[in-house]
Amino acid sequence: MLRDTDLTTGENLTIQRRRLSVTQDRMAELLGIGRDVYRSYERDEDRKWRQGPPITLPQLDDELAQEEVIHILRLRIGWTLDDAAEAVGRSRATYVNIESGGRTTARWADYVINLMEKEIATTAN
Repeated sequence: MLRDTDLTTGENLTIQRRRLSVTQDRMAELLGIGRDVYRSYERDEDRKWRQGPPITLPQLDDELAQEEVIHILRLRIGWTLDDAAEAVGRSRATYVNIESGGRTTARWADYVINLMEKEIATTAN
């Protein structure tokens, strides 16, 4: 299972932002940077960012929630929401509910995490 210590700097930033219920655009505005720059931070694409973030991120001291693990795994695979919904065999709306921690998360989380971990293992070989 993915742990908070396994996160890249960008993934950590994504989790922090999602926990605050803030959009990428709003976070960029709060930091005084362009939204494309901020998005590159979350994707670990900015060279300077990888060398050390321009902001200090608090450590995630608690365990990642299942929906946070699902979100990070989907991003690592490179799936869109539609791709993930298709892989899980559910509608996009149901999948979004799973990934956002809605009422269907508990029922589907183990299945989705297992499916995604297998996908990562398959593409790594």
